Amino acid sequence: MNLSPPRAPRTGASLFFGAILALAGVAPAFGQDIAASSVRVDSLVVLGNSRHSENDIVNRSGLRVGNIVRGPQLADAIRRLFSSGDFSDVRVGVDTGIDPDAGVIYILVEERPYITGYVFEGLERVSEGMIRDTIGLARNAPLDPDRIARARN
Repeated sequence: MNLSPPRAPRTGASLFFGAILALAGVAPAFGQDIAASSVRVDSLVVLGNSRHSENDIVNRSGLRVGNIVRGPQLADAIRRLFSSGDFSDVRVGVDTGIDPDAGVIYILVEERPYITGYVFEGLERVSEGMIRDTIGLARNAPLDPDRIARARN
């Protein structure tokens, strides 16, 4: 039984965690749709997180051990995690192992880098404070590429 989010480009972190899973003998499926079938969540495993706790990511996902999930619930979990703005990539995989009705749900996240500071260069007619207030970049917040593009404009 397999489920995956829409395909995103593979990044270094995704390849790294795929290699770890392969070495551990775990093969969660990140590539096929299980919208028509269901699986009971036996356990949840989070990979790729460094700043966010596993418990926080699981809580944000809305997935719970013991629940029976289908494709739409897994897609909703991915949407909830993306909507936080903290992750640039989220994948959910299922490994059913021996029992096709129960499985381990793997949540693979790639955290966005954090902005620790920024500098404006070349300002001639506008003050730095005015630009800072206008663009909405915040220190100690996830880097949002769209916000950076708006700031450049």
